[in-house]
Order: sequence, then C-alpha cells, then structure tokens
Amino acid sequence: PCGKVQAARCPQGSGGGLTLVDVKTRTSQAPLPLPAPIAEILKKRKAEQRRARIQEGPRWQAWEYLGGLPDLVFTQDNGRPVDPRQDYDDWADLLMAAEVEWVNPHAARHWGASILVSLGVHPRTAMEMLRHADVSTTMNLYAQSPSDDLRAAAEAMAKALLGTAIGE
Repeated sequence: PCGKVQAARCPQGSGGGLTLVDVKTRTSQAPLPLPAPIAEILKKRKAEQRRARIQEGPRWQAWEYLGGLPDLVFTQDNGRPVDPRQDYDDWADLLMAAEVEWVNPHAARHWGASILVSLGVHPRTAMEMLRHADVSTTMNLYAQSPSDDLRAAAEAMAKALLGTAIGE
C-alpha cells in the first residue's frame, strides 16, 4: 500500500529569479516509500492543482525545464514554483500559528532524525531516509538522544556508581 516518491530537482534562487537545480547526489533521487495516508494527501493536492490550472487558464504559468514541464507538487497559485524565501516565511507562519518554538527548516531534519532514533528505527534505515551518505552523519550530527533517554542513562550510571538512584 506504500507508493514511492522521488525528487530530482528543487527550485533555487538564481540571479533574482528561480531555477530548478539537481538535488545534491544521485542517492537523493532514489525513491522513498510513501505511506498510503501521505500518498492520498498528495493525490488530493495534485487534483486541487489540476482544478487550479483549469480555473486560472492563461494566467497559469507552466514552468518549463529543459523543454519539458516539471511535475511540481507544490506551486504558487499561478503554477510557478514556490520561492524558497516564501517557503521559509510560510514555515515561520506555520510554527507561529501552532504556537511552537521557532526552529529553522534544516533543524527540523535533526528533529526528524531524533524521532527516528527514539522510535527504535535502525540507524542505517534513518540514514537512508535522510539521504545521508554515511550513518555517522545521521547518528553523530543529526540525531540527538531524547531527554528521557539521557535521564534514564544518568539514573543507571548513578545506580551503578553509587549503588542508589538519584534522589533516593
């Protein structure tokens, strides 16, 4: 029931405009499993986009890339790619509306890595999901030990070294 998704190009600011650039590595282009509920959300998004394209008519600005039309899932209302600066602002608005602490979009990748580790996902699998070339990047730079695990480790050390748990 899982689909697959892959990204070959991403919009990037260039000389005051936008251009599609290849993702960093060939590995980054490999498909990722897509859980059925997420696939359904994306299918609905594409259907909304098709309706918008029809409704906008000639105002819809299909964006050509090397002579072909990119199949962008997320676009501006007029069909153009989302500007990374606008994406950043939308991210900030989303966090503010949710009343959660500010974290930049890249830091969210660290958060995701930490969640994967706390869920017991094998480090190699987390590495592949995050598209890191080396598991040490995932485990040493991205994943943070959850605070509950740190507390439990401190308790275990205290008990081993002192023969009692902290606070007893």
